[in-house]
Amino acid sequence: MKTLLLQRKSRELLQTLEQLETMTGETGLSLARMLAYIGTKHPAPVGFEEMEESLSLAKSQVSRNTRALHKFTAFGDRGLDLVDITFDLHNPRTKLVFLNDRGLLELASALTLA
Repeated sequence: MKTLLLQRKSRELLQTLEQLETMTGETGLSLARMLAYIGTKHPAPVGFEEMEESLSLAKSQVSRNTRALHKFTAFGDRGLDLVDITFDLHNPRTKLVFLNDRGLLELASALTLA
């Protein structure tokens, strides 16, 4: 039941962030939008291409934001450690992203589910 609640609350957050981004023209919210989108799919992993299309983000932006949400950024700096990245077993060129335990706790806490 908590998974369904997390998905619903993440969808609501995603809609709010998208509206705010549209109203303000601020694109810095894409990181939060990505995290909320990944939460809407939890526990299933999300592909990079799906995020590009669903969130209307450039491939480079999805890649950069995913690395920031991961343990280490593209530059080797410490990331937020909220997601893990794996590869699709059927297509090894396809990267998949999912909430790790810390990401799940942080998102649930932010959505007041914990």
